[in-house]
Amino acid sequence: MPDLTINITQNAQKTLQKLAETSGKTIPVIVEKALENYRRYLFLMQANQAFADLKKKRNSMARRTRRKTTLGCHLS
Repeated sequence: MPDLTINITQNAQKTLQKLAETSGKTIPVIVEKALENYRRYLFLMQANQAFADLKKKRNSMARRTRRKTTLGCHLS
């Protein structure tokens, strides 16, 4: 795979260099791991939001069902 050049801030470059020195990993390996972790983070955030939306919808449906049941009892 051909090399890719990207522009990053000096602060990001210093952080990458420190991480490389501390971990003994190369900067490309660190960047790859960071990207994978960020991808997983976004996936989990989206999954959590979808679950919260489903839970909210389920609770809303349960409230409507209880109201219908209560109204049905009063109309009988």
